This record gives sequence, C-alpha cells and structure tokens, in this order.
Amino acid sequence: MRTRALVAAVAGLGLLAMLGCWNSSTYPPLERHRIDASNHGTYFPIIGSAVHAGMDCEACHGGTPTFLQFTCIACHDHARAHTDSTHVTVTGYAYADTACYDCHRDGTASGVDHARFFPIGTGTRHSAQQCGDCHTNPHNHLIFTCISCHSHAQAHTDSTHTGVAGYAYESHACLSCHPNAEVMTRDQHTPFFPIATGAHAANPCGDCHQTPGRYEYFTCISCHDHAQAHTDSTHAGVGGYVYDSPSCRSCHPQGTVVTRAEHQIYFPIASGLHADASCSACHQTADFRAFTCISCHNHAQAHTDSTHTGVAGYAYESHACLSCHPNAEVMTRDLHTPFFPITTGAHAANPCGDCHQTPGRYEYFTCISCHDHSAGVMDPAHAGLPGYTYDSPSCLSCHPQGTFMTRAQHQSIFPIASGTHALACGDCHTTPRDFSKFECILCHTHACSLMDPRHTEVGGYSCASRECYRCHPTGQGGGQ
Repeated sequence: MRTRALVAAVAGLGLLAMLGCWNSSTYPPLERHRIDASNHGTYFPIIGSAVHAGMDCEACHGGTPTFLQFTCIACHDHARAHTDSTHVTVTGYAYADTACYDCHRDGTASGVDHARFFPIGTGTRHSAQQCGDCHTNPHNHLIFTCISCHSHAQAHTDSTHTGVAGYAYESHACLSCHPNAEVMTRDQHTPFFPIATGAHAANPCGDCHQTPGRYEYFTCISCHDHAQAHTDSTHAGVGGYVYDSPSCRSCHPQGTVVTRAEHQIYFPIASGLHADASCSACHQTADFRAFTCISCHNHAQAHTDSTHTGVAGYAYESHACLSCHPNAEVMTRDLHTPFFPITTGAHAANPCGDCHQTPGRYEYFTCISCHDHSAGVMDPAHAGLPGYTYDSPSCLSCHPQGTFMTRAQHQSIFPIASGTHALACGDCHTTPRDFSKFECILCHTHACSLMDPRHTEVGGYSCASRECYRCHPTGQGGGQ
C-alpha cells in the first residue's frame, strides 16, 4: 500500500509540474514540460489584455485535485441568479463550469466572435434572433438551422431560387451562398452586371453562374449566341480579344454591344474619314477607354506639329487630338471662313492661339486681347454707337468679316464725313449691331408733319426712311 501511495504522490507532483502553477521552492524539480501564464493561452487566456489577466492559479484551480479541473462559477461575478437570467435563451445552458467553458473559450462575456461565422451584431438582419433560434442542438453549436424560420418556408424559398445552380433547401446550402446574410436581387445585381432589364433579364441565375455557391465565377461563352466561331469573326481586329468570359465582361460591362453607328456618340466611325479603320487601329489594348490617334501615318509628329503652329494647348498626344477634333473634323484656314475670315485680309497672319486662347475650346475666342483693340482706342472710336460694349462677342456681331467702316468709307453709301449728316452713328443706326437698318424720319427736321406737305406732287412718296434714301441718296434735297 505504501508503495502505491508513493507512486501516486510522485505521479501527482509530475502532473502538477506539467499542468499547474509551479513553484520550485515548494516542489522538487521533477517537471518535463511546464505550463505557465505565457503558454496557458492554448487552453484559456490569462495574460495581456485578457479578462482574466492577473488571476492566480488558485482562483480557478484551487480546491481541485488536478489542474485538469477548474471552476468558473466560484467567482462572485458569476453568481447564479445573474448568470441564469442572462442565459435564458441559450440552448443547452447549464450553471456548470464545463458548460461555461464550452461557450466562452476566451473567457469573454461575448463568447465566440460570431461575426467570423455569421453576422448577428447590432444593425444586422439577425440581431434580434436568440441563440436557440438557429442553434437548436444544445450540445453542439456547430449545428445550426436556417430553414426553421417562417420567412424561409420551402414553398417561398424554392420559388425564389429557380435557376440557381446547386440550390438545395438545406441550411448549409443557405450559408454557402449567403455567408453574410445578404440577399441579391436582380436590381442589386446591377452594379456587377445588369439583369433586371435588357438582354439578360430573362436569364435564370444558373445560366451564367454554373458553380454552386461561388457567384464570383460566371460564364458568358456557354450561351449559343456567343459560339466561338461567330464571336471570333465579329471581333476580328479588336485589340486584346480572347474567347473567355472575363474578357467578354471587361469590354461589355453592361452586356451591350457597341456598333459602328452607336460609336458615333464617342467618335464617328460609321462613315467619314475613319469608316475603314478597324477597332484595333485606335484601340490597341483590351481597354476600350484607351485609344490612340497618333499611331496613324497621316498623323506623324513632324507633319502634325507643323500644321498646329500657334494652336493654344497643342500637344502631340491622343487625348489632345480628340479634345480639338471630337468629330474628326479638320479646320483649315479656308474652312474657317464661314465663321471668320483668316485666309486673307487683316487676320491672315494671326496664328490660331492669338484669338483662341482656351486649349481645346474653339467656341471661345478673344478680339480685345490685341493691342490695336485696347479699350482706350475702342471706346472713343465707338462713341454714339448703340449697343456697343467692350467684349469679344460684341466685336464679332458688328464686324463678322473682321472689317470696319470709317466715315470716309461710308461716303460711297451715304456722306457722313462732313456736312449736314456728320452725326454720331447711333443717330441714324438705332438698332444695335444691325447697320443695314437706319432711320431718317426720327430727326426733328424730317418729321412727317413737315415732309408730307412738301412732297404732295412726288409720285410714290411715303414718309418712310428707305423712301427718303431712295430719292435722296446723298442726303441732299431735290432728289440728290
């Protein structure tokens, strides 16, 4: 008996050395492997920021014959009245040490970090559910159910999953496709690919997503309309084309096909200068947002630089080309004439940038930046001119050909350089910016009450300005 007792004692000390709180001054050095606070986390965390950091061994293992045994409920914070009330809905709850440890392996009140498995925190769809709603087996929380919920009744769930590859009315199948409790409707699918409307609205999920539970995988090329022979032929000349689904989606993210006619909104290729260009002539990568203009031999830099001398903001770069030529049009000096003459005349020597100083926006122009057109010169020269303002659109409205009329030049139309009619422009031309219109009868000496009696014998007379001018082209009486 004594031999057995001695063996048992030695074995007990050995176990304490291996599992417990060791004090070398108390126990002989019999340990082979020692568990201390630093490696106790394998079983339960007791250092660092852990809830139980600083607890001594006796707090949990005191009063037990072996360190394989422990107590949780001896702690005053775990008084039964309090603990029972906070576990009312927990399936399989028992006020027992091993039950505590089964659910709270890290010693925290929250127990398991459930978000790693399924979201049930505040603000989530399942935040109001009790543990036992999903975990119906009190002894194994790895077992769960989704389909016991009334909103997941089979008749409803089956109908909403028609065409879903690998669908089964079974809880693990639910979790595999909805790991975050999210539900993907056709409308919600739109940011990824439009299926609520359009060409793909009638397709069931399984047509494209053929790998059950892995919706990041999809196929485009299984559709008969996308057979390789047909698809290869329609993509001849498309830079970066390959016959595979990710390639399809990279070029057709909305499931649409851009024809030459539809390309017009970006750049005209249905007709005109670029009608014969293949897709890859401009789009040389699989990214159709990228394009090149300058790879074309007609756009060689030496030639292009020379023809853009004086163009504000010019750069030998494709986006710069498009910004100034969005419709592939080329503006020569001759073509500019309907807008303003620059082939001949006063403005023939001006480079483009003198007037068009905003790069790429040729609808903007300036007249008044020219030193000959300074406000100090222009304002007195336009004194009395109705509607005059010192701004460029006003300049163009009155001088659409870039010309101006002096009093001496006006003589060929009507004498105003000297004499009776050396008046301000606005006295006769009362309509701003339209010098084809004029008035004679607004002058008090030409009032109709005075003119009518003096023209009683004049055939076809009427008191109207153009009739005045017809008979008096030089402003003199007697038909002169």
